[in-house]
Amino acid sequence: MSKTHYDIAVVGAGPVGLAAALALAQSPAGKSLKIALIESRPPRQAPANGKFDTRVVAINESSRRLLDSLSPSSLTDGSLFNSPRICPYYTMEVWDTAGSGHVRFDCAELHHDNLGHIVEQSVLMAALLDTLANTKNVDFLCPHTVLDIQRAKPQATSQAITLKLDTNPLNTDTETTNISADLLIAADGARSQVREHLGFTHHVSDTGHTAIVATIKTEHPHAYSARQWFSTTGPLAFLPLQADPLTNSETGDAQFVSIVWSQQHQRAEHLMKLSDQDFCRELELASELCLGSLQLASQRIKAPLAQSHSDDYVQAGVVLLGDAAHAIHPLAGQGVNLGFSDVAALVEELNRGHEKALPINHPSALKRYQRRRKPENRLAETAMTAFKTLFEREELPLAVLRNQGMWVFNKAKGLKHTIIKRAMGLD
Repeated sequence: MSKTHYDIAVVGAGPVGLAAALALAQSPAGKSLKIALIESRPPRQAPANGKFDTRVVAINESSRRLLDSLSPSSLTDGSLFNSPRICPYYTMEVWDTAGSGHVRFDCAELHHDNLGHIVEQSVLMAALLDTLANTKNVDFLCPHTVLDIQRAKPQATSQAITLKLDTNPLNTDTETTNISADLLIAADGARSQVREHLGFTHHVSDTGHTAIVATIKTEHPHAYSARQWFSTTGPLAFLPLQADPLTNSETGDAQFVSIVWSQQHQRAEHLMKLSDQDFCRELELASELCLGSLQLASQRIKAPLAQSHSDDYVQAGVVLLGDAAHAIHPLAGQGVNLGFSDVAALVEELNRGHEKALPINHPSALKRYQRRRKPENRLAETAMTAFKTLFEREELPLAVLRNQGMWVFNKAKGLKHTIIKRAMGLD
């Protein structure tokens, strides 16, 4: 069977995989190369008629710069983040519900326009896919599923990796084709099939939490603030949303938020079984009626949360990106930002290799990528575990120290600014 050869194959066309394919296609190292982007499921359309996508991502400043550099062609002003569907947030507030601890972050203290943006995932994907459609050196193979991966024999002239693809995964009759690539990039999520096919050592741990996500209409405006409450059973986040004023006349009052309510498994199951009215009542209590009475504006979706990390991010001719390499608890909203940082680092290292006339899959570039990203991702994983454990503890002395620590931290402007700049990717 004949096969099509690509210089680079990216498996997974979520936000990180799409960004990787586009960034590589526009880079000095990749602009003259042939790239395949492989995805098993057709893209979801952004909701219409003033409704919101239940799945949202928090984009920090570092990720914003990367995404803006890709210049989605559907946006006449050249910036995704000037779209009316993208919601900036200017402040962020954190409370300990077991006491009086409170921390507030404000972009004005940093002399910055905002602390970040909340973006509906389908809106982000639509902009990136529009750019992809106008990127000539990327073939979008969708829906295609990876059935098998074969490495070349050591004595072979080419060390390209062969992928067997199902080109008809949505039907019962399998139709296959083969492609090969010099560099294989896995961006296919926390359950990466590429990672499993190639035998990367990967460790997974149950966080003990299930996340409930939904869109909520609030009585009071969210004032473009992100809010989070920590309790002994898990954190609750309110992420501000902003609809397109052309399709939703209620946009001006900014009364929609996306919630991510991470609770211990048993507690989450109880909440999911409640009626909409009773669920909202529990949500009002958990949020201390901060935004008044609440109404569900979408269905509730639940997902068990696991934390995972690969011992290595690279093999010969293979790279893991984003959740395929590392997945953390979403309590700080950093998961997708770590993935975008992976993309930026990989492209930088491949460009550095290109300047030295090295092949796109040269081990030195791949190893430098791993050395740059693994420590930061490990640190984020450790920090999320520590935060979760700290707020789960109910002992009175620890609760008192925790609340005192939050008040001291809130007044320590220098330290607070250092932490928030790091979260924004500005360190």
